[in-house]
Amino acid sequence: MSNDPPRVIVVGNRNLARHVLVYLLEQDWNVVGAVGATGDAARRQAGFVSFNEIAKSNDIKLIETPDLNEQESKKSLSELNPDICICPGWHQILERSVLTIPTNGFLGFHSSDLPRGRGGAPINWSIIHGENEITISLFRYTLGIDAGEIVTKETVPVQERDDVRTVIDRLALAACDALKSARKKIENSLDTVPQSETKATYRPRRQPQDGIIDWNTTANEVRNWIRAQTDPYPGAYTFFEDGKLIIWSANISHTGYTSRKPGTVTNTTGNKINVAVSDGVISLTRVQPKKSPRMWADEFADRYGIT
Repeated sequence: MSNDPPRVIVVGNRNLARHVLVYLLEQDWNVVGAVGATGDAARRQAGFVSFNEIAKSNDIKLIETPDLNEQESKKSLSELNPDICICPGWHQILERSVLTIPTNGFLGFHSSDLPRGRGGAPINWSIIHGENEITISLFRYTLGIDAGEIVTKETVPVQERDDVRTVIDRLALAACDALKSARKKIENSLDTVPQSETKATYRPRRQPQDGIIDWNTTANEVRNWIRAQTDPYPGAYTFFEDGKLIIWSANISHTGYTSRKPGTVTNTTGNKINVAVSDGVISLTRVQPKKSPRMWADEFADRYGIT
């Protein structure tokens, strides 16, 4: 039996995958290749990143494909003889014929405390619901949706100053911590813990059109809605004049009674546009009107005569 470390391939198309690939290379895991998305599959991904530069500088094989279930892609993956594939996010459900290519399993990450929160957009939903911590689970891929056996978990806080981008950064560090703690298991006998199907919950995928702001909700709910959908996602939005107005950042001005109708601009103070909600006022700080670059709220107010 060979004593060589297992041959690892990283499969992914977002920033988390890039962080994991860099970490594994820096920690001298036996990374022999990477799989990245290309074409429309890449362009549709929020926060897409390419592995090109990393693969070239580390002399590892790079497979780029819009469809890993396609026969030629599976052939290319098989030719690298992987023992383990680590997948920090991919844009399609992988078929059994792909999952069985690595001899010791296909491992993936999901940003929820599995079996809770299976399905799409787990980070966005956690912030929308006002959760104060998010767990990232390392698990073995199966044909079920996020249903595989758990390898290990790490949990990070969600602070008042956070938005979805800063939480993603924190989860990237936690994913590397998970791999560090589980390295011996991954490289030797992969002990896992089954998920409880009776405790499983599911969250739906989100589409860009799902981001419309309901000003009739509370200040805290509106703020969470906005910070959960900012970069690298398409952004929460409302309407101004004849088009969409994306709100990239906002904070709570105050809560309590306001006589203004929700969605109405109450005033512009300093560098903010203040908007009434059901229980107070939200301050918009960074916005983007239709067919325009992003701008600070006070610049938007000056340019469009908002008072």
